[in-house]
Amino acid sequence: MSRFSDLDLGESNGLALVLCEQIIIDRDTGKRSLIGLFEMINTRQFPATATDFWIYASSIRHYKFDKPDLQQ
Repeated sequence: MSRFSDLDLGESNGLALVLCEQIIIDRDTGKRSLIGLFEMINTRQFPATATDFWIYASSIRHYKFDKPDLQQ
């Protein structure tokens, strides 16, 4: 679960969609390590059966900041 799930930060746009063999999440920092990245699955026929893999999705939210008034 995301640390920002309860915040309303505005509209969300996709940033990354990564295929990998394994995802390791560090218990102390919460950082994620993606192991065995790949970009395609080769097959001789379709439909096909693939070995287990993960799809890691990351998004970015943007929100507006008020510009500070630097003139005094």
